[in-house]
Amino acid sequence: MLRKAVVVLSLLLGACSSLDSKSDFSKSVESVGSRGNERTVIGKNYNPVADANNGADIVKSQVVLALSKNISDPSSDFSGYVNMEVSYFKSYTEFEKASYLGKEVDLVMAKPSTSICTEHCTATQYFSFPVDSKTWEQVGDNDFVFNLVTNNSYQVTFKLAAGYISALKSELLVKSNAVATIPAAVAIAETQETKPVSMVKYWYEKSSIDEQEKFMSWALSNRKSISSSLSSSKQSEKMLQYWYGEASVTERQYLLTWMIGE
Repeated sequence: MLRKAVVVLSLLLGACSSLDSKSDFSKSVESVGSRGNERTVIGKNYNPVADANNGADIVKSQVVLALSKNISDPSSDFSGYVNMEVSYFKSYTEFEKASYLGKEVDLVMAKPSTSICTEHCTATQYFSFPVDSKTWEQVGDNDFVFNLVTNNSYQVTFKLAAGYISALKSELLVKSNAVATIPAAVAIAETQETKPVSMVKYWYEKSSIDEQEKFMSWALSNRKSISSSLSSSKQSEKMLQYWYGEASVTERQYLLTWMIGE
């Protein structure tokens, strides 16, 4: 599941517009979806503040934050992960771990690193790392500060603004409280799937892992409007494209979150 989540979220990085520490955080949410009782909110592309303490000078860094919560239990904790794209001068070694609040976790690579040389050579890494519920509890209403660390102990400190995180948490809390007050009959009605949603799920589950990831990449790029075709001679991919095109924008957002959870 994490592999698929990283693949999908890595496609959000590099968007034309990004938030930073001075942005209006009232518009921080990219999409919201649910799977069973778990609600997931995905933030918009964010440019974190970086401080190269004793490591590589960062040329560019971008984050997409995803938070989840059990909406059937308003008192449940948040969990989530940070998805990143980081560019730095190629003379430095690659980052291997993330550390925060006394914890250290391995980075999960989304795709192979790339490099480009003009006047200087730069390398770019694409990865994700989890952040557990205890950490979010400790962070509270403050900025989330974490380090990226290389195998020779060089590290760079990054900071996600409290306002960005709070906007995503608030979205989950609103949805959680709303679900808690919906009468049972209404809740059941809202979970009924439309034909496009059920058919996308049907054909998606019949597809191989590689086919699923290919479709997710295409689906994310066409989540607001269908602007390109999914070239394939396979029946499953043709049906996925057709029924996804029949789905509403809201249904597409739901399907993207559902696919991440599969």
